[in-house]
Amino acid sequence: MRFSQTGRVEKMAQANEQQLPQLRQRIDAIDQQLVSLLAERFAITHNVGLIKKTQGLPAVDAEREARQTERIVQLARDNGLDEAFAIKFLRTIIDEVVSNHQKL
Repeated sequence: MRFSQTGRVEKMAQANEQQLPQLRQRIDAIDQQLVSLLAERFAITHNVGLIKKTQGLPAVDAEREARQTERIVQLARDNGLDEAFAIKFLRTIIDEVVSNHQKL
């Protein structure tokens, strides 16, 4: 089985050794996109942190985090991704963002 670009689980034709390089190229391309998206996200959250600092707002917004978690869980469900993994992934990102905000 594999995840399509939309994340839905699809049956995959039986893989063979000849497909391995192509599959790995696709994985590498996806990894590049993930890193680029994370870099963009962190650039945006840096600006959010600067705004929070100038307005005297706390680095942590528990209500926003709760809404994000609910949204990520629904996205995971919609795309056939393990919900627990999606939450851990989001938590890792949020923890890094909060750490960066506290350093400002």
